[in-house]
Amino acid sequence: MKRAANTAVIALLALVALAGASAAVPSSVTAAGLIYACVNNSSGTIHVVSETGACSNNEVRLVWANQDQVGALQQAVATLQAQIAAAGHALTSPNGQYSVGVADDGIVLEGPGVSIRLDAGDPASPTPTVTVSGTDVFVVADKTTQVMSGTDTRIRSGTTIQVEASGTVSIKGATVDIN
Repeated sequence: MKRAANTAVIALLALVALAGASAAVPSSVTAAGLIYACVNNSSGTIHVVSETGACSNNEVRLVWANQDQVGALQQAVATLQAQIAAAGHALTSPNGQYSVGVADDGIVLEGPGVSIRLDAGDPASPTPTVTVSGTDVFVVADKTTQVMSGTDTRIRSGTTIQVEASGTVSIKGATVDIN
């Protein structure tokens, strides 16, 4: 089912990307007003072929309408969107180790030992959250990094917390407790 979802996603992206490209390749349009292309299953690379042109074993053949048949193209896109929705709103890498899941309540990006979740919370009492989980998590910025919250901010560690600066370290608060 994941392969069908991935193929549907590739086909949807190709249809959308190439719908605008049809004007740029008028010599590839057949008398019936159709455009033929191949989409690489791994890289997503798209190339236009002739009506009789063959795709490689690792490619999916696409046929879509030119500007005169926009209605048919819109219907094909809607059908592919429905297939993606039925497949569970997920994209998975070819090796199966990475995925992006999309649902009405959030988005999850996952890989080996790491995940990022954007969660809308309970619809009755929404509390949107962003959760980053992993064996090691690094936040790197070329300039400024800020962590801000409207109420509480907590930093916890099971063992050691280390704060380093080549300049001044400032801790400000109405009350600063150090034990």
